[in-house]
Amino acid sequence: MSAKKSLNWKEVGQFVAALVNLFSVITVTLKKIKVGAEVIDWATGPGKSFFVKKLKEIGEEFLRQTTPILRAVIDTNNDPRLPFANATIEKHARQGKISIEKRFDGLYLDGQKVVLYRSTRQIGQSSIIGYELRKDIDGQPVLSASVLDFIMANKEYIPEEWKEKDEKGNIILIFFWDTIFRRSDGDLCVRCLYWDGSQWYVNYLWLDSGFTGHDPAAVFASISA
Repeated sequence: MSAKKSLNWKEVGQFVAALVNLFSVITVTLKKIKVGAEVIDWATGPGKSFFVKKLKEIGEEFLRQTTPILRAVIDTNNDPRLPFANATIEKHARQGKISIEKRFDGLYLDGQKVVLYRSTRQIGQSSIIGYELRKDIDGQPVLSASVLDFIMANKEYIPEEWKEKDEKGNIILIFFWDTIFRRSDGDLCVRCLYWDGSQWYVNYLWLDSGFTGHDPAAVFASISA
């Protein structure tokens, strides 16, 4: 039988003091607009969804103001890591130096947020061959393997939500389509990042394979319709 954890009265006192301060802020604010304690029943009843929405906004603003921003620069002119020995680079976007930031709400490159994109032919039960998917995402602002190499070397930049599985429990493989690699026989592949439940891994997938809804591309948020 495990021993009970002893109370730390200092921490208890700090918690109670914080609650008192919060109660004071709430009551003073509501009294100014002549709202009484009946608001509590409303906020936990018919007004709960509105209250939760506003509470979430307060939490996000707190994170925005208190979470340190990580900043660095990536030189995309450098060759990315190869997925396997004797691989060659078929395509790699060399865009010079770009800034990378990890903010409270995700990853940003040159001030633009990075999001995960799926072709309409990947959604649901659909699977699409990589060569066809490459055509589908042509023109989308996809990320290169230079970004993948950087965040794997600096894992504190990887967004926490990239660890999440899809609704069916499938591991999400995030692809960096602005760099394509070739094998000696001409087959092409693209590298990806995934979380296996305990750590991050990098892998690759051949373009003659099927890509599904849990194989999104990392792109800038300003994707075309």
